[in-house]
Amino acid sequence: MLFEQTKTIISFEANELSAWKIKVNNNQSEFEGKLKKTFTPESLVQVLTSLKTELKINSLRLLLDEEKTYLVLFDFPLKETLDRNTIRQKAQELIPEFLEEGYFDWKQVSQDKINVRIQILAVSKNYLLPIQQAFKKAGLTIEAYEPISFALARLTLKEKEPHFLIYYKGNQIILCAAFQGQVFEVITFTNPVLIAEKTSQLAAFLKEKWQIEIRKTISANLDPVLGLAMKNLKGKDEQVLNLNPPAVK
Repeated sequence: MLFEQTKTIISFEANELSAWKIKVNNNQSEFEGKLKKTFTPESLVQVLTSLKTELKINSLRLLLDEEKTYLVLFDFPLKETLDRNTIRQKAQELIPEFLEEGYFDWKQVSQDKINVRIQILAVSKNYLLPIQQAFKKAGLTIEAYEPISFALARLTLKEKEPHFLIYYKGNQIILCAAFQGQVFEVITFTNPVLIAEKTSQLAAFLKEKWQIEIRKTISANLDPVLGLAMKNLKGKDEQVLNLNPPAVK
């Protein structure tokens, strides 16, 4: 056995918190257990404190609500200076939310002779800060943040061509296009009758914008919890996409 760790993943949905213990072994992951707890804004710290004791944990990974995050992809000319400020300026043109330092990150996902391709993850400070504060008060550290789409894309890294991923989270349907860990686009909706229509529309958009054709759709055996558990936080800064919000009091 070369590598084995247990990761704790937490996600929120309405007034319910779900926590999973995941065993990660040689880039494979499997469930060890799951807890669900209901909470109110007033009781969240108490619930998290209880969870810390029950699971015997100090750190965890947070699966972010897809509709609370921005995940965009763009090409950046190699001839221009590639640094955080320049990337931030370009990303700000594409994201309708002010990019607070620590609440966005980027990584390089590919490169050709002309451009380098950049993936951006951003989240609203107004959404994330109260969550940070609650975890801080409960004595818990969030070591990784990731939206569902990006965690799903990690599960299909070995696919040989671009593909659609469909995931059902309660009443929400998440449709994203991915390849080699890149997430090209993500849309969310609630009516399953619209899946074929939304997929067709997204395929046409991707063909025009990225000159790619997607013929494959994957919806079985997908769980973003397992994908987030497999996230590797080591490596050069430009290779790891992870938010690093300022410490809270």
